[in-house]
Amino acid sequence: MAYTLFSQGVAVHCEASALSNLNPTVYLKFNKSPGEEVPADISIKIQGGRAIDQGLSGRAWRLNQGDYLEIALKDKLNPAEGTIMFWVRPHWESTAGDSHTFLSFVWSGEDRPYFTITRGWWEPAGARRTYFIFNNQDHAHISKIIDYEPKGWTHLACTWKGGEPGYLRLYVNGFKAAEGRFTSKKIREVASPLYIGSDQGSPLAKARWAESDLDDVVFMPTALSDEQIFSIFAQQKPPPRQKLQQQGGKVLETRAILDEGVGWATEAGARKTIERIKRAGFNVYVPCVWHGGGTRYPSTKAPLAPGFTILTTDPLKRLIDLAHQNGIEVHPWFCVALRQRDFLPEFYGPGTPDNAFDLHRPGFRSFIVDVILDVVRRYDVDGVNLDYIRTMGLCTCDFCQQEYRRTSGRDLMQDIAQLQPGKSLPPDLQKWQDEAVEDIVRKVSEKAKTIKPNLIISVDGHPQLKPSPEGREEVKWANAGLIDVIFNMDYRKVPDFDTFQTIRHHLKDPARLIMLLGNYDKKETAVGPTEANHLARVVEYVQGRWPGRVGIYLYNQLSDAQIEALAQGPFQRPAKPAWAIKH
Repeated sequence: MAYTLFSQGVAVHCEASALSNLNPTVYLKFNKSPGEEVPADISIKIQGGRAIDQGLSGRAWRLNQGDYLEIALKDKLNPAEGTIMFWVRPHWESTAGDSHTFLSFVWSGEDRPYFTITRGWWEPAGARRTYFIFNNQDHAHISKIIDYEPKGWTHLACTWKGGEPGYLRLYVNGFKAAEGRFTSKKIREVASPLYIGSDQGSPLAKARWAESDLDDVVFMPTALSDEQIFSIFAQQKPPPRQKLQQQGGKVLETRAILDEGVGWATEAGARKTIERIKRAGFNVYVPCVWHGGGTRYPSTKAPLAPGFTILTTDPLKRLIDLAHQNGIEVHPWFCVALRQRDFLPEFYGPGTPDNAFDLHRPGFRSFIVDVILDVVRRYDVDGVNLDYIRTMGLCTCDFCQQEYRRTSGRDLMQDIAQLQPGKSLPPDLQKWQDEAVEDIVRKVSEKAKTIKPNLIISVDGHPQLKPSPEGREEVKWANAGLIDVIFNMDYRKVPDFDTFQTIRHHLKDPARLIMLLGNYDKKETAVGPTEANHLARVVEYVQGRWPGRVGIYLYNQLSDAQIEALAQGPFQRPAKPAWAIKH
């Protein structure tokens, strides 16, 4: 088996034998008896379990309650640095509260420190967390709530390296999910057998059996890099590439890119922008036309943004025409609550959150809805994107205090004074926030769809399951049919895919949630394009796990190398937007 990664636009083939070439201490593929797969100087006892044929690429080892493998590693495990990785297919539900330990052993020392990789520990608080506990006595541990694939395989990898700076890292499906500091306080040695499938290697054993299928269990004497772990993950289980629906010889896959700049406003800039994103393989373009300073197109509903004082040609119409000629949809982007200059003073006042318009003022809500609907009426747009669709804080201006008392009968300042850090808003205050934001979403959705029934309404946000103090309720809006798409803004180099999956489970139509990936890196105050090969790998991962939709932020960080990596890799097949795909 070979898997193709894309490095700066050049295909690099990683052969399946690469893992063996790294000289693992133990590599259990379970295609033979486990006793035949360990080196001759390592003893292994099979204390239950059996081989099954439904492994990743061959056989796997099934561990039911009471089953485990016992390995005498002794000096074969390096306490200074190392890597342990394996694939797990649990027999239990991901949301269940019971605990299951994948492996454990005891370190030397009278204090009997232990090592474990376990789903659930220190119950009840830690019941659903997956822990990598390197040494409990040194407080060397990290954890993450992991949403395991139902009846599917999940890849876990744990690395450690002592010294300054030392670290512990937990990876899920090739990506780093948690990291912590690791400073060795004592030189430890393995002082017990290593138990695969049981917590018996811990003084805190409570019969936490793995009750899972395991495959490709690997022990390495060195701490593998992020790149190595992802490559191994990809080799062992490449993301599927044939699940996407097709129509007219083209793949159905939404590939969106957001553009916060104004390069498209000139004819030359528009042509260059459309040429570059088409070459990369994008089919949905989201240009920002309202960034809180005025319109970037001619309008009778609102003032122009600075720099757009004289418009002899309508730049938005020109852009849309050019995009459509090249098979690319256009979804104008509005930063709803954002205010980036002192204008329209009737829509905010002293006490309004900084750099924000006051969403509690009916006049502003009518104004911004009218601005958006005007674009829907006048232009051949395919969608509308709502950003900053939140209050941006708690407004305490005189108008808001009066409005809050009128609608709730309560004192706004008294309710705010009683707030506690990290606690939810009281019901009346939460309702007040929610209703102001939802009023805009509802009116845009209902009225825009009357004008263009097939229009796609999207929002940018950080969807969560608990109420938002800023009134952003993306999951609620999606389940109510007010919006078609949630762009999940996660611009970190290693996105939180587990939270993304959890949010999907709470949507009536999971396809409404799109991972919006960042294509840039921040280093102190400098910002620059992320490595092209890394971007292509992350996009391929998203395609493999949630086929049909992916978005990237930001156009001004889209380098030529990224364009080539996308065009030769995850976007190499022409695609039409797939807004109607259900997963």
